Amino acid sequence: MQALNELDGFNRFPRMRVSFSGPIDPDTLRQGMVLVALENTTEEEYGINRYYQVIPINQPVWDPFSHTASFKPDAHLDQHRRYILLVTDGVRDTRGEPVQAAPEFTECLVRNPNRYCRNLRDEINMIQAVSGPNPSGIAGAALFTTMSTSAWMESARAALGNSPLGFERPAGRSVFPLADIARLTYRRQISLRPAAPTEDFTLPLGLVQGVRAIAFGSFRSPRWLGRDLTIAHAPTRERAALPAAAETIGFHTWLPSSAKPAGGYPIVIFGHGLGDSRFGGPSAAALTMVPAGYAVAGINAFGHGSGPESRATFDLRDGTTVTIPAAGRGVDFDGDGQYGPFEGCVVPGPLAVAMRDCLRQTALDLMQFTRLLRQGLDIDGDGSPDFD
Repeated sequence: MQALNELDGFNRFPRMRVSFSGPIDPDTLRQGMVLVALENTTEEEYGINRYYQVIPINQPVWDPFSHTASFKPDAHLDQHRRYILLVTDGVRDTRGEPVQAAPEFTECLVRNPNRYCRNLRDEINMIQAVSGPNPSGIAGAALFTTMSTSAWMESARAALGNSPLGFERPAGRSVFPLADIARLTYRRQISLRPAAPTEDFTLPLGLVQGVRAIAFGSFRSPRWLGRDLTIAHAPTRERAALPAAAETIGFHTWLPSSAKPAGGYPIVIFGHGLGDSRFGGPSAAALTMVPAGYAVAGINAFGHGSGPESRATFDLRDGTTVTIPAAGRGVDFDGDGQYGPFEGCVVPGPLAVAMRDCLRQTALDLMQFTRLLRQGLDIDGDGSPDFD
């Protein structure tokens, strides 16, 4: 209940329930219940639904023991918009008779004992005036407002404009021409024990075509996650303030061997999957995108890439070896001394949290990375922007 009270509306794709006084024909649920879109509560966006648009229900499930129907909307609803659920006499009982309004519902519409009932009556009257169903055809109804799902993210994105980017190249060498590399090994720190072995993965560079070089760098991104790895709730009308904490996030780019356009290479930021790292999915994407003239870049999602002592080792064709930091963003959340493949991203506890805040943090990191690219990033140090 505390978590519910921190929201400003309901789910945009809710599982809804309607209780009946007796058995009904479940095959009539879809024809007899609809959602109708009402007004948007903000002028910030238009949304997808039109005023008074009828939205069918889907996935109906009937529980004969509790006489309860559960269902979902046929499509995701707009955020911060009001809706009304209508139960009509299109729902039939097991004898084929239309369902009737409960006395409590009729009293709510006739006597209007509170503001909710008055609003319900007004909306039903308006819907009937616009497009029907007829007044006697509505057996039940409920008003609700959907939550503002993107308000905080939009506010946090705006706040990023005041945060320093802090771009740096690794000390020493940071650009490695593919022709110079005999082997590239990604060494993941999977244990907190001193001198524990790493989990090594050698990238199949022999499959890579059209790559001129691999270049490394890092930037600073605000740390919105708290110590419990969740983002604190805030009222949706409040502007997000930049957190005091920030994190250094490593990245690398695959640079094409084709001539660099005047404005720089077009670049693809490839987001890896759950349990992967920036050396996995982005490397696979480079196999097809770099030969087409696109640079490919990747960062570790929060909770991924294993421990902070992870590194990349280059065995060069001249016989030398260069090791550079490739810090992971994993968290030993359960205290077992190990870094799981996505530990710190999936938070134990309420299902409503799960990966939500890990993904929000990562999305904001990618927004910060995009800011860096748009400011004319010179990744190879030749004095000109490398990416368009």
